[in-house]
Amino acid sequence: MMCPVCRVPAALRGGYCEYCQAPLRDEGGRLEVQYPAIQPGPVLVSLDLRSECPPGWSTRVKNMDGGTSFMPDPRGIAVKVAPRTSLPFVQDGVRARDLVCRSAAITFAPVAYVAIAARREAVGAAETQYTFDIDPSKRAARLIRRYATSKVAGVNELIPWTEHAAILGIGELNHFEIRVQGPAIEGWVNGQPCLRIYDPVYGIGYTAVMCCNPTDAPQSFVVCGFEVRTVAA
Repeated sequence: MMCPVCRVPAALRGGYCEYCQAPLRDEGGRLEVQYPAIQPGPVLVSLDLRSECPPGWSTRVKNMDGGTSFMPDPRGIAVKVAPRTSLPFVQDGVRARDLVCRSAAITFAPVAYVAIAARREAVGAAETQYTFDIDPSKRAARLIRRYATSKVAGVNELIPWTEHAAILGIGELNHFEIRVQGPAIEGWVNGQPCLRIYDPVYGIGYTAVMCCNPTDAPQSFVVCGFEVRTVAA
């Protein structure tokens, strides 16, 4: 039988692939990945961006290179992101392997999307992270490994863009979260599980909310909240 994670012939040893250690079960001669149920635990960080700014920012307008700016908004923090920029806007100081990170945001243009990152870690001159990306214009999401160095940046799609009925469209508020526990990674939108995969590559790091603008013009976002929780035992 072939392991669905590492794609090599695998023998089960105590319920795990002997090669990549993915948790597996035998379903009538076919191996399937067993995903643990990831349950949120106590709150570590909670920000209501309708009434407070994230650490490091003020309520004054911030103009940055390339046209990126920040300003207060009744719904949260209004962010204008420069062309061809992925901006890690709200970040926390909790470095952990297992956690739940939540946010809420509104996008206003096709193709522009929001993301929530976990296990964001500097490794030498590089940076690695998992992100759960949500594109309201497509009503779709994906799970990726993101990496960047001083010379190159890129993504490995773990699950490509996939439509999901729970994702609301442009101009509507989407609540989204990433849950990570051991090698299991889940993406949730508006209280519904959307994507789930097993990936043992990145092991620990911080979290962040990202506003991503792949277009050639500045794009606007509103980020409304941010929360980090432990994973329940």
